[in-house]
Amino acid sequence: MDEGVAIIVTIIVVILALAFNILIWWMIFKKAGYGGALGLLMIVPLVNLILLLILAFGKWPVLRELEQLRHQLAYYSARGNLGTPQAVPARPQGSLHVTGAPETSGMGASFQSPGLTQTLPTSHESHPTCQSCGTNVSPGARFCPRCGANLGQPGT
Repeated sequence: MDEGVAIIVTIIVVILALAFNILIWWMIFKKAGYGGALGLLMIVPLVNLILLLILAFGKWPVLRELEQLRHQLAYYSARGNLGTPQAVPARPQGSLHVTGAPETSGMGASFQSPGLTQTLPTSHESHPTCQSCGTNVSPGARFCPRCGANLGQPGT
């Protein structure tokens, strides 16, 4: 009877260790910008080695996004369009949001992350703002691009 209990305890300890291992790898992949479910593959022999090499030598999606935002910020800085930062409604924690490139909408870019909220205007002219969320909108827009509120202006 004692051997049966020892086997059951050993199986429970092994299952808990595997679950903890999967949780750790899940969080690592998630923070690197990959799907957290890749952590499940870390218990598969050889696949775990391949994934570890991808983590070590691949370009993480999070770093690609950061590099893109830095280039965009440098672009705005070079054009001298930084202006005065305007408050933007907060997004859920952990989100990083970029909207409205100057070439397409002329509304500006909003960079948000926990602890940092800044709007970079694309031009020195003033734009109408949404009464609901305070977002700059294009002249003649009928709806806010961020919250969808009706702006009560005639369409073009």
